[in-house]
Amino acid sequence: MAKLEYTEVKIAEERLRSLFESHGLVFIEREITFVDRNVPAGDGFIDTLGLDEQLRPVIIEYKVNKEASADALVQALSYSYHIANDQEYYAKLFKQKLPKRKDIDFDNVRIVIVAPEFSRHVVDAAKAGQV
Repeated sequence: MAKLEYTEVKIAEERLRSLFESHGLVFIEREITFVDRNVPAGDGFIDTLGLDEQLRPVIIEYKVNKEASADALVQALSYSYHIANDQEYYAKLFKQKLPKRKDIDFDNVRIVIVAPEFSRHVVDAAKAGQV
């Protein structure tokens, strides 16, 4: 069996996002449907907004800097808060982008962070929301 070797490659955040989006988000999960990019949420923008097969919104944030994962988690949690508290706006967006999808589950917004690594504190903080 041949040994696989990996090389670390520097990539811009926008290029990383485009790579994920152009492949139907299959790198994250096969059944996530792309909805939109740069979606307004509070004072920021969701990098990629998707919808999983259980009709739950999926917030996807991309970070290429190793130190950015904690900020990404806080950012994504903030976006989740805005989706949950402005369901009418986001329901219209989903209806516009995916007219056949109904009954979006705004009570169970998912967060996916694509980053090179996560500190133990970030992992523990992310798990706290699942209890």
